[in-house]
Amino acid sequence: MLTERSKELVKGDAPLYLFGAVFALLTIIISGFSDYRLWATVAIWVYGIGFIFAVGLTFLRNRSLRFHLRVALAIFIFIGALIVPLTTEVVHRAHGTSQSYVQPEVWVVENAGKRVINGKSPYVSPPRKNGQSLLSTPAPLPVYSYFDYLPLMSIFGTLRSTDEPKALTDARIPFSIVGIGAIVLSLFLLRKNKEACLKVGIVTAVLPTAALPLVTGGDDLPVIGIMLLAATLMMRKKPVLGAVALGLACGLKFTAWPLAAMLILVAKRKDGRSYKMPTLVVFLGVLFSSLVPAILDNPFGFITDAIRFPLGLAGTKSPAQSPMPGHLLIDTFPNWHFEIILGLIALSLLLAVLWIKFFPIVSIERALLGSGVLMLIATVLAPSTRVGYIVYPVECFAWAWLVWKSDPDNFSSIDKLHVDEEFLLTKT
Repeated sequence: MLTERSKELVKGDAPLYLFGAVFALLTIIISGFSDYRLWATVAIWVYGIGFIFAVGLTFLRNRSLRFHLRVALAIFIFIGALIVPLTTEVVHRAHGTSQSYVQPEVWVVENAGKRVINGKSPYVSPPRKNGQSLLSTPAPLPVYSYFDYLPLMSIFGTLRSTDEPKALTDARIPFSIVGIGAIVLSLFLLRKNKEACLKVGIVTAVLPTAALPLVTGGDDLPVIGIMLLAATLMMRKKPVLGAVALGLACGLKFTAWPLAAMLILVAKRKDGRSYKMPTLVVFLGVLFSSLVPAILDNPFGFITDAIRFPLGLAGTKSPAQSPMPGHLLIDTFPNWHFEIILGLIALSLLLAVLWIKFFPIVSIERALLGSGVLMLIATVLAPSTRVGYIVYPVECFAWAWLVWKSDPDNFSSIDKLHVDEEFLLTKT
């Protein structure tokens, strides 16, 4: 039997900070990236101090004071594990010639931003022969020439073409402002359950799941932040604002699309009535306003960069080479590349349909759970993937728990089953 203090320790923040410290230690030992190790050498001390203090706070009996000290500790760790390493790496990059203080996706986005500022398409078109179809195999380009994002992502790179000091034009700065800002706003909107908000805030903005990707690259954090803001607005019965946020997130990266589809299914007005069609119209309006001009301007570049390259069909191997089943399968049978991709897409769709059939999307938390599961499947089966994409399902699962905790009256599938049973009993 666990004592009360042991229960407090297990339920508190200490296990989260211990995870952070262990993760940082493993990063120092295993990682081959200098920017990862630089982050880890700072973060391991910060998470370690956080763990010690979090254990100490369990001995404090005044719950109100303990909660406020936990918030202060989370802010300290946020600054130490994210802001300080990020500032260090940005300054090192600004004052040196080495690109070892940044992951390639940062300067891929910055180069796209420069092209947009100069009146060009963010996408680079490989050379085409006269009469060559848009769907024909393109000539290979250097691996980091491809802009494998959707058009709105290029906005984060536009600062790099200004005359401001280099340390202020690093794409990771707007990544941080938008991503963390959206998460903080979402937590503020769900502030009714302060305990749950603190826990989820630690998971989404303080632990290595957020800190490491943002310090070294960070292109996924604004996508995740806006996705979670959209889910929060939908929960607050603000479907139009939620649709705008979804359109912006989906204009950044394809990874936001599964959640968008599921949230639109459960969009409701304040009176509880379904609001699917107006939400869908607003969402498509926002998405197409960024997507269509970029596609019409450079259709071959869009197809090559945003679709072919991530699937490994652009003639150049993607650097996203984590040893997941989908990637290993294509590596084993390279001559069947296209057929394997079609099979993996079909399998992913089948698993998605089965999930929705057995776990219907009837609430916001179910949409978040379903999206998390789909992103997990996609991360495992994608031909070109990174282990870091696991941050998407982690954040979706954490936010689903927060939504459930913040709104116990939310109409979950368990509640639906209970109501159906009562309905049947009354009829019989």
